[in-house]
Amino acid sequence: MQVDNGKTVSKREISQGKQAIKDAEEPYFGSWRDDAVDNSLTSVALAEQLLKQGTKLTGIMCSSTLEIPQEFLQHSKREEY
Repeated sequence: MQVDNGKTVSKREISQGKQAIKDAEEPYFGSWRDDAVDNSLTSVALAEQLLKQGTKLTGIMCSSTLEIPQEFLQHSKREEY
């Protein structure tokens, strides 16, 4: 498990939170455990990576996120349940 002390060595780290989720889940790969994460960490790419490793991801995504497939967005002609 990684500890974030707020310091980086020499370059800016990108996707540090997503990497922390993957590192924390590593012992549980293959268990099909479900993780709930904050909206700042939720992404389709992370969900797909964890799914390949045998775990699941639940999180909230803003409707303006470009990653959301069009078929998941509200459609004016589709009936709501």
